[in-house]
Amino acid sequence: RRERGNEFFTSGEYEKADSFYESAFDLLLCEEGDGSREHRRIVGDERALLLTNRATVCYKRAKYNETIAYCSQALAIRTNMIKAKFRRAQANLELGHYEEAERDCRSILEIEPENQ
Repeated sequence: RRERGNEFFTSGEYEKADSFYESAFDLLLCEEGDGSREHRRIVGDERALLLTNRATVCYKRAKYNETIAYCSQALAIRTNMIKAKFRRAQANLELGHYEEAERDCRSILEIEPENQ
C-alpha cells in the first residue's frame, strides 16, 4: 500500500496518496507478528516512514500544522529520523516558528554533521 501511495504522490495526486498511506498505517496497527524485538523494530520503522509520508503530503497541501503533528508522531517512534525533523523544520518555517525550525535543523546537524 505504501508503494501505491508513493505512485500517487509522484503523480501529484496527494489526496489519493494520503489515503493509501493511512490505510497502510492502519494495517500496521493491527499487525501482531511474532512479538520479537526485530519484528517490532521493522513495524516501528514502517510506521514512522508512513507518518513522515503523510506529513510530506500535508506539507505539499500547505497544511503545516498537520505536517508538524505527523512528524512529531514519527519522531516519537524514531527519535533520530532525519526526514521527519527536516519536514517539521520546513513546516515551522512556513508558520514563522523560527526557533522550533532552528532546533530541528541543529538536531539534524548533531546526528549528521556532514548534512549541510
